[in-house]
Amino acid sequence: MPQAARSASLRLRGLRVPIVWPAAPPAGLLVLLGAEPSQELADRHGVVILCAAPDDGAAVVAWAADHAAALGATGPLLLAGEGADALVRRTCDEGWPEVRLVPRVETPHTPCMRCFDAGH
Repeated sequence: MPQAARSASLRLRGLRVPIVWPAAPPAGLLVLLGAEPSQELADRHGVVILCAAPDDGAAVVAWAADHAAALGATGPLLLAGEGADALVRRTCDEGWPEVRLVPRVETPHTPCMRCFDAGH
């Protein structure tokens, strides 16, 4: 039986970070910059979603890399949204744990150009 979908709000260094878990066990963790969390997106791709303003992305990605397992996400750390490409380059340059760029994610307010599969 799948677990019930759930959401929460995390306080991180003065930031409010919405979190949404998928109804099924998560296959990864997605930090979504510049967008609101979506239960439908979490369920469709089987990922825990943390949302942040683009300027707060580095702090949220750093926290997510350290706490993914505590959130129940055992798969890859994914990053999408406004400014995600620059932040992924920064994580590589600074030797952070691997962060995978998702070029385009469908949200309720953004048409899908290229969606992702969390298993790949």
